[in-house]
Amino acid sequence: MFFVFDRFGWRWRGVRSAVGIPDVSGTWSLDGVSYDQDHQPKWQWSGQVEITQKYEKIFVCLRTAQSGSHSISAALVPEGRRYRLIYSYRNQPKPGEPELQAHIGHCELLFEPDLQTAEGCYFNGGGRFTHGTMTLKRSVPDAA
Repeated sequence: MFFVFDRFGWRWRGVRSAVGIPDVSGTWSLDGVSYDQDHQPKWQWSGQVEITQKYEKIFVCLRTAQSGSHSISAALVPEGRRYRLIYSYRNQPKPGEPELQAHIGHCELLFEPDLQTAEGCYFNGGGRFTHGTMTLKRSVPDAA
């Protein structure tokens, strides 16, 4: 019974309202800006974020032309009518990217109440010391 609830049941609109968990799963387009250690913009970049969500678990996978990352841990925290996705990740550059190194990081994204956009920031360590901002837009609008 929990299997059905974990995968499907919590997504039903009435149940989602009762348990207080939004459905942020899906594909999101991403625009980002990375800053160097002196807080100066260094790179503008774009990519795609795929969020896989069940009642108890969230998995975030980010892909750009230069690298890919996946979440190690993730949580959704309510903030009034909005929700904040907080996650740590491991990033692996694609071969041939001399300025990138494998690294770990932390990201926080604040979703608007309609769950169609989100904005946030991230920072890296353990191999790359940058930070930046990200803006997400749901690729296929959903009536979340």
